[in-house]
Amino acid sequence: MNTNFISTILLGLMLGLTLAASGSAYADDVDPFAVDPAPVGDPAPEPLPEPEPVPTFSGEVTTETPPEHPPWHHGSGIVIGLKVGGAFAGVFNDFGAAFVPELELGWMLPFADRMLEVFVSGRWSAPTTSGVVGPDARLPGDGMMSYNVEQQTTAIGLGLRLRIDVSEIFSPYLAAGGRVNLMRSYTNGEAGGQPFGENTETSTNWGFFGALGGEIHVGPGAILLEVQANQVSTNHFVLQDTNLSSLDIFAGYRFMF
Repeated sequence: MNTNFISTILLGLMLGLTLAASGSAYADDVDPFAVDPAPVGDPAPEPLPEPEPVPTFSGEVTTETPPEHPPWHHGSGIVIGLKVGGAFAGVFNDFGAAFVPELELGWMLPFADRMLEVFVSGRWSAPTTSGVVGPDARLPGDGMMSYNVEQQTTAIGLGLRLRIDVSEIFSPYLAAGGRVNLMRSYTNGEAGGQPFGENTETSTNWGFFGALGGEIHVGPGAILLEVQANQVSTNHFVLQDTNLSSLDIFAGYRFMF
């Protein structure tokens, strides 16, 4: 009886020691702070993009306004100009300076910022020249003859003007074109104190012109200053194969509607 009890106690102690040893070994193999790995089938999440820095401004913020165009950029494009000046023919021939008025009617073409203008013009001039020729034995007195010639010309032109947009105030320009010249020559003279009457001749001659000028925009248009080269010749009985070209200087005003 005692022997069986003692055997039973010893067997229980041995079993308890065995279980305790097994539990201690299992505890050593398990890390209580370990994190379970992500499932094999799920990809790792992508990192979020870093936010872009917000720009900061210092000082005053200014906005640029586009420059205003000159008046000829607006309106219907109709141009009416009046010029007065002088024709200086002595640069090319024996005629003197003459007063020249000129009237223009133009239209600015609706493209290329209205830089091109087609215009018609009309002008009038009457330069004069005089001289003495001889001696001629057929003439009375000392055989010398004095004469005076007035060359009246009414010219109608067609041209093209190119304006250059430099600023709101000033615009230089170039112009060129052709003219039909309706010409009338008055010639009179005397020899030995005796007049030999007046001779009148008419003709129509073609010519051309070129101009360089500038406009200062004031009011509904522009004040203008222009230098113009005018070419024309005639072949009358008195003025045979005569060059009547001139260098002209004008001032005036162009209305732009």
